[in-house]
Amino acid sequence: MNASASSISLHAEFYGSAAMHLQESPLSADQTVQAIEGGIRLNATVTYDRRFLWWLRGFGADVKVLAPAMLVDRLKADLQATLAGYAG
Repeated sequence: MNASASSISLHAEFYGSAAMHLQESPLSADQTVQAIEGGIRLNATVTYDRRFLWWLRGFGADVKVLAPAMLVDRLKADLQATLAGYAG
């Protein structure tokens, strides 16, 4: 990830308390939320930086990122590395 931050269009599903939190505390002025079974589907323009990744990872299994593809790939790689650390 670059040292400088950039804006991305986040498309994700949040579940449980994460869904309730994001309805009460929007991520951005352009945030839209759609109810889905067990949570919400959220679209918002966010700043993509280390702080955002830390925040997003904090939701664990209560978030599923749908787009952008580079963020999905980054999270998958991070999770695979974590699992590899527990192998053996």
